[in-house]
Amino acid sequence: METLYQLWQDHLASPFPEELYEKPGGVDMMQVDAFVAGCASSVVETGHYVEAAHGDHLQRWLREIESFVLPELKRHESMRYCGRLLALGRTTQNVVNEENGSAG
Repeated sequence: METLYQLWQDHLASPFPEELYEKPGGVDMMQVDAFVAGCASSVVETGHYVEAAHGDHLQRWLREIESFVLPELKRHESMRYCGRLLALGRTTQNVVNEENGSAG
């Protein structure tokens, strides 16, 4: 949980890169960012998602970042931001899985 908290703090301190407003790979990164942040915030505060379905949606968004967004990015700050967002999402999933006693 400490790693999740640190990633969450780092995310909060990072400005949203200008390039991500352009919907790289056709993905609305503002929506993705808000969703991942909402899941992480919920898990940091309560140890679980607001709704069980959030885990499935989170996996889908993380795959979209990897498959469609990252290949389109040109700026290092955007790549770093998305890398951190992926780490935040994966760590959020791992914490929930550990809390629920499942492997993933």
